[in-house]
Amino acid sequence: MSDAGINDIRRLQVGRETISFATTKVGEDRPTLLFLHGAGTSSGERVSYLTALLARVGRSSVAIDFSGHGESTGTLPSSSLNKRTQEAKALLTLFTDEQPIGICGSSMGAHVAIRMLEFSPSENLFLFCPAVYSSAAYDVQFDQGFSKIIREPGSWLQSETFSILKNYEGRVLIFMGERDEVVPSALPGMLIDSAERAKRKELVIIPSADHKLHAWLQHHPSDAQSVVEKMADYLGTTLR
Repeated sequence: MSDAGINDIRRLQVGRETISFATTKVGEDRPTLLFLHGAGTSSGERVSYLTALLARVGRSSVAIDFSGHGESTGTLPSSSLNKRTQEAKALLTLFTDEQPIGICGSSMGAHVAIRMLEFSPSENLFLFCPAVYSSAAYDVQFDQGFSKIIREPGSWLQSETFSILKNYEGRVLIFMGERDEVVPSALPGMLIDSAERAKRKELVIIPSADHKLHAWLQHHPSDAQSVVEKMADYLGTTLR
């Protein structure tokens, strides 16, 4: 295993916002994974335990703070799925000059991660407790009717993410907590089924874990290690 990575905090101007992102580097290696966090009080810091574990197996990564989160400017109410996608896209362009970068989205970040497949020929898509939303909600600001749209029963079934996945030819790996009561129970399987052209796909259920999967994994190091080993396998990394 490699030594723990070196954290480098940087900022990027995207529209009116200054977006903060943390790169966990292994030597001079470019990041091979982009982490997209969820809603609420989340930020890129939420996956720092995971980026550290990945660094130990020789994988550099980068984690964004969407506007209104962490060290980035802006407010959460004034954001939207579209705005988050544009912020992630701007960051992605910094690291894709040589080869595609893998994309990892958690909860709401999963919707953004899938949308990123429209801009990047990423070979690996990792999703943690994925949430997706109606296409009608994509451009709606969070404080201007977003909640009303997504609270409509079954609205997520009208998500554009399913059709995007139908054309994806990379690898899809989804992690779900056994006791997740936030994500509709049918959703993870539908995402896997939608990725009909994927060269490899898998749904991993983590026993006893709930929707706050990253928080849970931080307190269960053996399960976190298993997650890293599975991700490393998809990334083609040989553990020693």
